[in-house]
Amino acid sequence: MFTRFLLLNAILLISNIVFAQYSTIKVEKQPESIEILQIDFREFSTLIYAKCTSPESIDDMEGININEKTYIQPYGTNKKYPLINSINLPIDMEAITRYMLVDYPGQEHHFILEFEKLPKITKFDIIEKEGEESAINLYGIEIDTTQTKNFMDIDTFIADYPVKEFGAYIKDDRTISWVKANGITLTIAVQGVRQYGKYFQVDMSLQNLCGKPILFNINNIKAKGYILKDGEIFKTLPLDILSSYDYDKMVYNRQAWNNFLVAFGEGMAASNAGHSSSSTTYTGSSTTHADAYAHGSAMDNYGNSIYGSTSAYGSAYTTSYGKSTTH
Repeated sequence: MFTRFLLLNAILLISNIVFAQYSTIKVEKQPESIEILQIDFREFSTLIYAKCTSPESIDDMEGININEKTYIQPYGTNKKYPLINSINLPIDMEAITRYMLVDYPGQEHHFILEFEKLPKITKFDIIEKEGEESAINLYGIEIDTTQTKNFMDIDTFIADYPVKEFGAYIKDDRTISWVKANGITLTIAVQGVRQYGKYFQVDMSLQNLCGKPILFNINNIKAKGYILKDGEIFKTLPLDILSSYDYDKMVYNRQAWNNFLVAFGEGMAASNAGHSSSSTTYTGSSTTHADAYAHGSAMDNYGNSIYGSTSAYGSAYTTSYGKSTTH
């Protein structure tokens, strides 16, 4: 019995070292919007349970994410323990921009950061981007190890805080962006085209994995463009959205005008037959640079909305031709 009792105590001691969780935590310096709720030291990693709150001012609202190069650094060492995973908060990567869209001021959100397993330490920093005020940098995190807590259930912790994620990457000089929420993903790509006029073509793909039918209302789509001057937005202008019927009608009208001008030119050439003339031609051109911004939305039967946006840079060239004739 005595030997068995000692063995049980040894197992419990090892278990307490490998698995330990604490919620009495002090932080010397941190963003006002971030709060650490619990830290779990698990067998293969360290979990940081945290809460963030969006600003009360709409003007200050931005997306929320965590950079892939975030790390933990214990006090008094140069050792860095990198971020392994982020649960319920998008990871911003070098090749792909990802962040959580905020719906309203003061919105609360729960997320979990998983780091490489830490040794049994009581004080450390979490560094996302050193020296950047908007980054999730927390200095002097100190744990009171005399008070332990039960394990936090991950699913319960994030259940009431769904993520509406925006992401974007560049492929073949086109910006591909998406919004993902409630099992629905809307992907958008925009490119400038010049065919019977200057247009921005928006390609959309809607993927529904929510298990329920959704209604995609084309009337909810809006578009706007803006003109850049010295790298800054100089002017914003609304963009008309054309249906395929409207576009085909414009193409038909332009083709009719082209046929008329060709016929008119041929008639003038026939009427001038036998006359001598000298001609001077000139050309002039101008260039306009613009970005387009597209916004699409969908709504399921339960009132959940999903929307996406993207931008594309394009150049439109206008050339004028002239001719003077002397008889």
